[in-house]
Amino acid sequence: MILRPLKSPAALAALAIGLTAAPPAFAQAAPVRDALFEISLPPVLGQASPERDEIFYVCSSVRETYDARLTACNRYIGSGQLTRHALLAALYHRGEAQLRSGTMSAAREDFDAILTIDPEYAWGWVGKGGLLGRDGDTEGALAAFNRGIALEPRASPAHFAIAAIHAASGNLEAAVSAMDRLLAVLPEQTVGLLARGDYLSRLGHFEAALADQNAAVRLQPDYAFARQVRGDTYYKQGDFLRAFSDFDSAVALEPDNAEHLFWRGDVQLQLGRHSDAIADFDAAIRIEPTYADAHRGLCLARAYWGQELDLAVANCTEAIRLKPQDLGYLSYRGMVYLKRGDMSAALSDFDQVLSINPNATIARYGRGVVMIRQGQEAAGRGEIASALAADATLAEGFAGLGIPAP
Repeated sequence: MILRPLKSPAALAALAIGLTAAPPAFAQAAPVRDALFEISLPPVLGQASPERDEIFYVCSSVRETYDARLTACNRYIGSGQLTRHALLAALYHRGEAQLRSGTMSAAREDFDAILTIDPEYAWGWVGKGGLLGRDGDTEGALAAFNRGIALEPRASPAHFAIAAIHAASGNLEAAVSAMDRLLAVLPEQTVGLLARGDYLSRLGHFEAALADQNAAVRLQPDYAFARQVRGDTYYKQGDFLRAFSDFDSAVALEPDNAEHLFWRGDVQLQLGRHSDAIADFDAAIRIEPTYADAHRGLCLARAYWGQELDLAVANCTEAIRLKPQDLGYLSYRGMVYLKRGDMSAALSDFDQVLSINPNATIARYGRGVVMIRQGQEAAGRGEIASALAADATLAEGFAGLGIPAP
């Protein structure tokens, strides 16, 4: 019953190409950005001088901030005496930076300028696809991305974007096919392997997913994100020891990454290592104090441990404050109240969840347990039966928290 905030390589790819709003801090990690954008667009070097080459490098480098890139691109474009290819490349990089930062009108001007100068310039179509995707025109976006790929088959952002559009519509098979198309021309594209593995894992094809993820780890053994993604597949299979090994490696590689610490804490909770899980969640919160899932993790770790239940309630309450739209947090706090014996507080939380989502099975099962303990046997049994009909694992989950089936 642990809710895990999977930030998949495919989702990161969609953020990076600009299909969604500015990416979170985790998606800005240099290895992810580099793998997505250090692609086949050739660097424009040796055009005039080392100084101008350095300006273009900053303009095109995803390691730089948006402001630094825009400043460099403007200087480069304004320097004059550029070859047509140099100008098109700089316009693309400036437009791409503006798209990712959410400056849509300026990005549109740059991509329109590219296609006016050269309608056969692949990266202009890639940029236009990103704009159309952000505008909600998925058919237009797909057409633009496919046009870009036809002109430059190695245009990896277009492949990622096509996969992301299909995945968003629930067509994971088409998303896999989009990654197949990318990997046919760039077989060692690490994030492509991870993205295809993510889609395969979501389809339940764990062995095929692990084959891709293993290949990515072999290509980049020090790439923490690859370890994290493979660990998630092991987690889904219930192979918590292998999942722990990968999450532990990710922490060793990037010890200040709150996401890696959270994932390691989560799997340690599954392994019954409650104090170690608490230490990891605490460490994640020290790095990122508003990390709601880590506060929820602390709540559940203390609840499963059976100690410091007052602190557990406080942890869940903080998670609810930070992310009030997540009804799961409210259900978990209700479970902690139930474990602590505070029936009225537990019932209040479960009732609140069910008033918003009548299909919330944890809250319905928990309300049934409370009702039985309060003497409403028939009504409580009915609530439990309804919840178990939707999720037969609920009784086991509550029992693991020390709340046996009534």
